[in-house]
Amino acid sequence: MQLRLLTLVALQAASNAFSFSAVRIIRRRSDGMKTFLSAKREATFGMGCFWEPSESMLKKKGVVATSAGYCGASPTAKTPPDYGSVCYGREWVEAVRVVYDDAQISYNELLECFFELHKSNPNSRQYDSIVFADSDQMNDAESWLTSGKEARYKRKADNYPISLVKVEPISPFYKAEDYHQRYWQKWRVRFATIALLLAGGSGFYDSFFPVQFLENAISIRGLCNALVSAGCVGVLLERLIARNVMELKPGDLILSLEQNVK
Repeated sequence: MQLRLLTLVALQAASNAFSFSAVRIIRRRSDGMKTFLSAKREATFGMGCFWEPSESMLKKKGVVATSAGYCGASPTAKTPPDYGSVCYGREWVEAVRVVYDDAQISYNELLECFFELHKSNPNSRQYDSIVFADSDQMNDAESWLTSGKEARYKRKADNYPISLVKVEPISPFYKAEDYHQRYWQKWRVRFATIALLLAGGSGFYDSFFPVQFLENAISIRGLCNALVSAGCVGVLLERLIARNVMELKPGDLILSLEQNVK
């Protein structure tokens, strides 16, 4: 009798906890930017060099976050990856983990986005085109690929055949070093800054200043060139120091988003 009472109490507590969680999610949905927390899912793809696809996927409606990383370890991989071991080996794939809101975009629609945006090289394991599917996604991924192969589907942009795409079971995913995250978003600003500084170092701006100002032009040119050199050293140090590769368990990227919203 006591065991039955304890069981009923435990079930009631679990029910209350579930109800509270559901209410919490509904409240977040009514709070502007927090709506994506209601229907969050993860998907992982090998899309070639991960810099551009991770940004392109983020522009798709319903995609709320991406992370560049490494996945698809071969049985011979004995240690966690880093950029060097991925570039000079055949054990890992550059991959993109995607968090999406399945109320806005379905997994099958996400597969179409993946095929549209991937930049793969089928002759390279590192840059291969792969759908890494978990147990819930495997049937959908295989059905999508089989249908595409039967239709001999090719990408309109470059006639890339869907037959070169692979579907593999999901394996441990490691988030790549920080300098790979939002790569082009950061480098567009850097390239623009370097271009402006190089122009200043060459004296391009001299004609825009009065003659009396040009007495200090040499020092200004020197400063611009020094800043370019310092920036190049900074980039090298960033690559040498920032080796913070970390494994993301299923749901970790979603959890980090939720923590950032709080």
